[in-house]
Amino acid sequence: MADLSIEDRVKQAARTGETESFTKDEHIPAAWIVDFATRPEGDANAHPKGLRIRGATIDGRLDFEDRTLPRPLFLNKCNITDGIRP
Repeated sequence: MADLSIEDRVKQAARTGETESFTKDEHIPAAWIVDFATRPEGDANAHPKGLRIRGATIDGRLDFEDRTLPRPLFLNKCNITDGIRP
């Protein structure tokens, strides 16, 4: 079985609510995190436990201005290159 792409691993983490671990050399666009974290309640691609990412480099700014996060977002030991806009 082929290894999953970074995008597929983020999607899997969003669907399952399980923590997905990355290395600092694995980069995730901030827009992907914002998209999955702000999906509406009941979305089949967003688990109620939330999105849980460990160790990745998040490229760009996590911009949550004027957005609602209907479930938890856990970013453990991640480097966020351009910070977070609440």
